[in-house]
Amino acid sequence: MYSNSKQPPQTSSGYRNEANPGRFPRTLTYNAEKGSQAAMYMDINSDVQSLSSQDLEEWANASAVSEDVQPQKKKRRVHHLTLGVKLKIVTEYEQGRKRKHIMEQYKLAPSTFSTLIANKEDIKKNVGTSDYSSQRRRIRQSKYQKMEEVLWEWYKESSKQPGGKPITNPLICSKALELAKQMGMSEFKANSGWLCRFRQRRGIFRSPAAKLAKAKAPQTANPDLVREWTSNILPDIIRKYEPNDIFIAHETAILYRCTPDVMLPFLGERCAGGRHPKERLTVLMACNMTGTEKLPLLVVGQHGRPKSLKSVQTLPTEYVSNKKVWMIPLFFEEWVKRFDKLMEDSWRRVALFVSPCGSHTHVENLNSVTLVFLPPDINLQPGNQGIVQNLKMNYRGIVLKRFMDVIEQRGPYDKLSVSTLDALLWLREAWNAVTPQCIALGFKMAGFESLDQLEADSQAVASRHDNPEDDYYAVFDKFASVIALDPLITAEGYLTIDSHLVTFGNMSACEMMLARAAAQGPDDEEEEADDQIGATEMEPSISDAKQSLSTLLRFFEHFKGEQETFKFVSDMEHFIHRLTNSSVKQTTILDYFMKRANKRSKVPRPSTTFFFPRS
Repeated sequence: MYSNSKQPPQTSSGYRNEANPGRFPRTLTYNAEKGSQAAMYMDINSDVQSLSSQDLEEWANASAVSEDVQPQKKKRRVHHLTLGVKLKIVTEYEQGRKRKHIMEQYKLAPSTFSTLIANKEDIKKNVGTSDYSSQRRRIRQSKYQKMEEVLWEWYKESSKQPGGKPITNPLICSKALELAKQMGMSEFKANSGWLCRFRQRRGIFRSPAAKLAKAKAPQTANPDLVREWTSNILPDIIRKYEPNDIFIAHETAILYRCTPDVMLPFLGERCAGGRHPKERLTVLMACNMTGTEKLPLLVVGQHGRPKSLKSVQTLPTEYVSNKKVWMIPLFFEEWVKRFDKLMEDSWRRVALFVSPCGSHTHVENLNSVTLVFLPPDINLQPGNQGIVQNLKMNYRGIVLKRFMDVIEQRGPYDKLSVSTLDALLWLREAWNAVTPQCIALGFKMAGFESLDQLEADSQAVASRHDNPEDDYYAVFDKFASVIALDPLITAEGYLTIDSHLVTFGNMSACEMMLARAAAQGPDDEEEEADDQIGATEMEPSISDAKQSLSTLLRFFEHFKGEQETFKFVSDMEHFIHRLTNSSVKQTTILDYFMKRANKRSKVPRPSTTFFFPRS
């Protein structure tokens, strides 16, 4: 029993069991709001057996409740941010928004926010690309990155094929296993986990047909569609841009080594399947509506680094390689992105018109260029309205002139060939000779109606060689007078010998993989013939260049009215002198001590290590 000095505590209700002060109180309650439990005491001398079953049950329930509601440590909620949200946070921070407000809105810890800002360059560079969808959470490459890149190219090409079978998940896994086997990835397993991550990485959340239906280019020529295009669609697009900001891009194939005496085997040839790759080049040209801007040509050859280009530091044109000499989607996308960057740096917004074909894909994430696909009608492409023909006419005339010069120097005609470097130089010269008047006329004939002022401006800036046909036919007649030609060979036939050559074709996933690897890997070399024009000559030295320029200066001194040409050659001579001065290495005080140390030392020291001699 309790002593007088030690009374049993009150229950949570504030009352004791007066009838049995040594017994556990009958009224057992728990104050859950205050988080405290009423003290429960039992006299160790009391008879436990005397407790009723109701008392024991109440005591057990109160104990269980007290254990369940013990205060626990509150866990911090983790916020998983997607790459799209991370990019938005970085953008807001760079725009001047306060750090505190950003952290409150997105519920970020200070360390998380600091990590985002530290990695902002990687986020801006990768988010939104084909490799990293904005729905992903981390920037992390797959273990099978190369295989997935090829698989992604196959997916994009297959999704654009009209009437093709749907791309299902089993089909993706089957193609992935096939590519992994070809690339030697024996440990790869195309399970559901990999497939889910692959779709997330590439942003594949719906069917390709639904994704591309909005931007799908027309596949067949329809008279009603052409009429609608020329009457309503095209004028609405042109109205939004200045004439200088309307561009076209067009490819053409050229038999760059072909001369009139060897053209008969190529009559009617389309080179389907990539035939005659050593004889062809594919050229992409782009210009604006007024003809005042002609972008550098993009030339596709067979070899990455031909022998004639091995020692050339600055190429006359842009150059890429493909075994079949085709324009592939990879080359087109990279070229469009470079053009978009050029326009963005110039603070311009332009429209780029291209023909719908297998090599022209829908390039995403363009900031300054709007890609417009023309209806599949040859008459609606300005490049086919005299621009391509003018380019080839200029090139053919240059080839015949060069051959005539060689014939006059070497005597009797023998089999000659053209190197890749020769072709690039002559293509650039031919492209520069295409007049703005010719380009503006091609746009007008394709339905790009231009103003009278535009035609007047084009006429004012036109080249003095407004009729290249006269030069071409004159040099062809001269060539035919020296070389016996077949009666079937005419100047018109030689000019259009390669007008039907294909510039693209369907490529398998393996071929796309090889093309991508060739573009990113080391360049292969081409063994070219020894009888090329200017291809096998030794690299001229600075003294040779000085002597040649001196000869040119003496030559122009005897003519009147050639002050501009004389000044141009003089400027070239000054440029050669600057190259000479920059090539001479200036002696420094370190060179003096190096020389002195080497004289004192019996054992030569490496050139990368130097110790000052002790006094």
